Amino acid sequence: MKTKDLGNKRIMSNNIKRHLAQRGLNVKDFSTEMDFKYTTVLDWVNAKTYPRIDKIELMARYFGVDKSDLVEEYNPIKEKQSTTKQILDNVFSKLETNRQDKVVSYAQSELEEQNKENLIQLFPYNVQEKC
Repeated sequence: MKTKDLGNKRIMSNNIKRHLAQRGLNVKDFSTEMDFKYTTVLDWVNAKTYPRIDKIELMARYFGVDKSDLVEEYNPIKEKQSTTKQILDNVFSKLETNRQDKVVSYAQSELEEQNKENLIQLFPYNVQEKC
């Protein structure tokens, strides 16, 4: 077995375990709910085998995540950014058009202010005219 293959299996295993723990599920309950063979799921969790793409897609849908959240190494910073973006996308899509315009305008003004602050931090010296 190649080291890379083992690494991929471990990453998948850790991600499945994390998502199961977040939902308070054990392997048996999850396999029953998904209609997967218990021994197959156990092999995934123990990093013995790697699930087929169709199973990865089903798990991603079940957990409400992207497939990449199962197959790539976990990054808590990315997860927080992804969660924040999902919340914003969800709220924004429910707003009426005129309110969406206000949100965009506010976000743009916040970005401009932030950019000005960053520029001031780059050049903190005051230049005074000579009299």
